[in-house]
Formats: sequence, C-alpha cells, structure tokens
Amino acid sequence: MSFLLESDQKNTPEARLSVAVAFLDAHAAQHLDETQLITRCTAAVMERFGVSQRTANHDALHALAATQARNEPAYVDINHSTSHVVYVTSPRTGRLVAFTASELIALADERRATAQDAEYTTSRCGRRADR
Repeated sequence: MSFLLESDQKNTPEARLSVAVAFLDAHAAQHLDETQLITRCTAAVMERFGVSQRTANHDALHALAATQARNEPAYVDINHSTSHVVYVTSPRTGRLVAFTASELIALADERRATAQDAEYTTSRCGRRADR
C-alpha cells in the first residue's frame, strides 16, 4: 500500500495527516520502535510536501496519536486542564489521570534516557536490549 497521495491533492494539514497515518499503518508491522517510526514518518511527510521538519514532526505525532487511539482511546480533558496540570481520560474505563507539567517533563526525560540506553546497548552488542 502506498502512502503517497495523488498529485492533485493540496498541501493541507488534513492531507499531511492522511499521508502520515497511511505511512504509520503501512510500516507498523516492521517492528520499529516509536522513535524510529516517527523519524521515518517525519522524513516521508517532509519529502512528499516539502514542509519543515518541525511541521512534518507535528503531523507525524498527530498521526501516531490517531493510530494509538484506535486501540486505546484517550483524550485530554481540556475543560479541566490548565497550563500546569493536564487531565487525561480513558472513555473505555472512565479512568481520569492528572499529570503536572513537571511530571510530564520527567516522563519525557525518562523516556529519552531509556531510548539512549537502548541505542548504546544496540551499538555495543548489535541488538535491542528491550526486545
């Protein structure tokens, strides 16, 4: 399945999102980690539309969220969230989780460190440590 759009389609946020979702769907079975998948999706959107890396990465992350929501629907409760606290709700379970901005930064740092550890281990022994 090709993730490219017909040449008559315009460079719109909707078209870029469509391409990004199709790319993620087409490459989901390649056993790439999330970071690799987003990196490749970003590159594909940049190539197809000639947009900046920032724009393409934004589109790739929105596509990832859309594909993840198929299996685990969740949403940010905008009505209760502020710039310092983000509430996330799972409609399937009704579970409401609150994250402070500081907690989100700590989670991102932890995730980045874990990815760097995996990359280092891969470079040393040739395979992913977490597989």
